[in-house]
Amino acid sequence: MDRSDLLISAAQLNHLLGAEGSSLTLLDCRFNLMDPNEGQRLYEDAHIPGAHYLNLNEDLSGAVVAGVTGRHPLPDFSILASRLASLGVCDERDIVVYDQRQAGYAGRCWWLLRHLGLSRVRVLDGGFEAWRAASGALSRSAPHAQPCAWSPKPGHTPVAHRDDVANLSMARAPGLWQERSTRKAAPFEQLLDARDLQRYLGHHEPIDSVAGHIPGALCWPFVDNLDDAGCFLPAETLRNQFLSLGLNDGAKVTCYCGSGVTATVNMIALLLAGFGEPALYAGSFSDWITHPQHPIGRANDQLSR
Repeated sequence: MDRSDLLISAAQLNHLLGAEGSSLTLLDCRFNLMDPNEGQRLYEDAHIPGAHYLNLNEDLSGAVVAGVTGRHPLPDFSILASRLASLGVCDERDIVVYDQRQAGYAGRCWWLLRHLGLSRVRVLDGGFEAWRAASGALSRSAPHAQPCAWSPKPGHTPVAHRDDVANLSMARAPGLWQERSTRKAAPFEQLLDARDLQRYLGHHEPIDSVAGHIPGALCWPFVDNLDDAGCFLPAETLRNQFLSLGLNDGAKVTCYCGSGVTATVNMIALLLAGFGEPALYAGSFSDWITHPQHPIGRANDQLSR
């Protein structure tokens, strides 16, 4: 997939905003897991002119059920679609999403919109920091929304369910599973963890109640797809990195992280690198650990570099 299909630079966005007759919807997705109100405050302090704010917890996730779901389950798609339509999100408009810098929150929105069937969705490369560094105009005013009619149909991008991931884990790390005889064919071939290596190894876990990873997963921290400015690396660089990691060329990849957010950065990078459409395990590790029968991988089964 071409870079311009997935990303837009600050300079390109500035040109698009100034173009006469431009049809554009901007979505600000800034957020902080440790301070869920920070994104709203940042938006009110300064945002790209015309941008509407979407909150990870309230708009881009569903209700958390303790012991049943992960930290950011997928939202009710009918509720999300209604919210998006009220902001003017539809397939006839270009859509640009952004967050602070590292694309995880914007990536979550990007994935949801594509899953609902929207094809003209791009992430601002480098996020709000890139816009500010380029001296882009800023606003403190909430824009007037232009609602549109839209009938979304979920299912346009692949989703890996918990059982799919369990089958894949059994295939890739059978030694950690007791119930090998129940294994079924997995629809995907590779499992990719987007968290940092210390969390993957189980040495450090700042958020979830259990440390480690899904057995059989490779580790590719999502920040390794980005340069020092938070922009995605060139496609060839990304491709060589993934191949060196051990991803098979053409393999079907399932991506996960802690709660289905930063995994989307790896998904964007895989598409930039020329791999096929990856699947998202939306519940991710925080969903996996709600099921005590699932084994936990740690340093003993490390498959990363």
